[in-house]
Amino acid sequence: MAEAASKARAAQQGVWRDDATLTGLTLESIDIIAEERLVLPKLFRRLADYLAVNDGDPDFSGFLPHMDTHGGRVIRTDTSAVTGFGNVLHVDGQTVKLVLNPSELIFLK
Repeated sequence: MAEAASKARAAQQGVWRDDATLTGLTLESIDIIAEERLVLPKLFRRLADYLAVNDGDPDFSGFLPHMDTHGGRVIRTDTSAVTGFGNVLHVDGQTVKLVLNPSELIFLK
């Protein structure tokens, strides 16, 4: 399944055509992830949780610290390292993206 997803992602087919998980999602409001852009469901839930506890304010200055306690754990298949989900994300201002393909991660929680 991971191979088929990787091929579809590379060809920009289906949902991968609109997916911003790896290219970066600039978040200005909940509407961006709720109605306009697609991201990995795990990332969607973490962004929605963060916006909820941050009273809808999309200021990402506290997002990675929030992820340290609420992000869950992943196994990187490239190194077999167990790490926090926040450690495989990159935040630049209002833009967040996953730095590894989802197929390179095993989500633990």
